Amino acid sequence: MKAFIVAILLIIVSNFYCQFELVKSDSTKHYYALQYAGADSVIVGGILDSIDGVEKYNILNHQYRTYKTQNVPSAIFSSNSLDGWILCQDGHTYTSDDNFSSIDEVVSNLNILSITSDILFVNDTVGFVCQNSNGNKEMFKTTNKGGLWSQYLPNNAGGDNFVYESDSIFCVTSGGAFVSDDIGNTWYADYYHNISNRWFSDLYKNQEKMIFVGQGFSGSINFGAIVVSNDYGQTFQEIDILGLNRIMDIEMVNDTLGYVVGQPQGQIEAIYKTIDGGYTWHPVGYVNDPTHFIRLHKIKCLDENNCYACGLYGTIMKTTNGGGPMLGISEINPINNDNVAVYPNPSDNIVNISSTAPLQRLQLFDTRGALIQVINNMNTQDATIDVGHLSSGIYLLHIKTQEGVYTQKIQKR
Repeated sequence: MKAFIVAILLIIVSNFYCQFELVKSDSTKHYYALQYAGADSVIVGGILDSIDGVEKYNILNHQYRTYKTQNVPSAIFSSNSLDGWILCQDGHTYTSDDNFSSIDEVVSNLNILSITSDILFVNDTVGFVCQNSNGNKEMFKTTNKGGLWSQYLPNNAGGDNFVYESDSIFCVTSGGAFVSDDIGNTWYADYYHNISNRWFSDLYKNQEKMIFVGQGFSGSINFGAIVVSNDYGQTFQEIDILGLNRIMDIEMVNDTLGYVVGQPQGQIEAIYKTIDGGYTWHPVGYVNDPTHFIRLHKIKCLDENNCYACGLYGTIMKTTNGGGPMLGISEINPINNDNVAVYPNPSDNIVNISSTAPLQRLQLFDTRGALIQVINNMNTQDATIDVGHLSSGIYLLHIKTQEGVYTQKIQKR
């Protein structure tokens, strides 16, 4: 019976505390856009050393192919067929009809200037571009594959990202979304919630399920902001992730399983995962930490197991098993590992951490993913965490040593 319970807990933990593997890191590159190009390749776009362009990365043979663009790619769109589009921050657009094995520039009148822009095609000829340039929102439409674009008026119709669901188009903006139910012929401002101090950059929408993500503000403090609704915004719940300065992107595999990525508060995880539809989020560990400060801009999942994320400093991260269990976890409580010991657990006040290898970093999170305490630049094999001031409940302790990364569930009595 005990073995059965432990097995069930391990399954739960493997869903909560997963890891992404660092595929590559290059200080001369910065990626802002990401899209799957078929089942065996991804395409990333941004600043590539001395040029702007996109790279197609073959998952199977780990080879790259680079295409130069006129300016920095800000968005990549791919339809269910082989067709795809690349949007640059100055309005240059490129198209592909072979899963980005080749690209061709489209000569058009589109003129924008923002890295926070997006492109969407609803069929072979009708497409949209939106942008948010320092609060100046604009939206454009084409009916001839991008050769000629017309701008919507008034000028405040626009935003950061498009979402297309059930024949409706959602353009995410600071207070919610602009919406069109007639393939972009008319738009109306639909602010699904009356929440102050929130700025949203992306949305997951499936029937009445909605999850807005972005940045929250409280005085001089910024944090990752999430708003979840299951009734089309009639009621909602706010979730704040203090471990992130800003959430850049959300990718839900289904209504319960998904990820957000963004800019972390310091040298901590930039990927969070949910398995309950967005109401609780847990930080994702890395098999090997990126070399540079990590800020992830995009994440895409092919299915429940395969996901890729990209960001600054040429960072590309992946998981091929839905994350899998965290490195070093073999028992729930306590850690059954000769290298690290955490005790007493449960605890009323002090939790001791002892390691055979020098400790480098300790991070304490609550079950919503909010960072409570962090100790960096350690060079000792023994440390303590004071939990006496915390409310009774479950907390997550991330332990990084020179030998590996461990996660321990801590119970405060």
